[in-house]
Amino acid sequence: MSEAYRRPNRTATGNKTVDYWVIKPDIRIMTLVEKLLKVTAGYKSAAGISKDSRLSRQVFDDGKKIAALRGGGDLTTRRYEAALAWFDANWPQGVEKPDELSECANSTNKEVGRAA
Repeated sequence: MSEAYRRPNRTATGNKTVDYWVIKPDIRIMTLVEKLLKVTAGYKSAAGISKDSRLSRQVFDDGKKIAALRGGGDLTTRRYEAALAWFDANWPQGVEKPDELSECANSTNKEVGRAA
């Protein structure tokens, strides 16, 4: 690993000072909201939907939720899982599903409905 990603830290433990290294990862992990927005963009493209509000109403029964997520909003784990289940169940025929929906396919809780 490059020295640019390593920096020494010191901590005092009793009478001793201990050096340890903090290693910063050189990759960025996508957040769950970012994954959901990626799935949303793929679905809109596949289904020919242009407005977030229309899809947001179908998935969340709230026409502003997707816009709120784009603006930095958040949602509960239950709503996230229900939204993925909705996309999995309603994905257009003949269009390849994104990898993010594989989490949903492996889930034992297949509750499909609106992500309320």
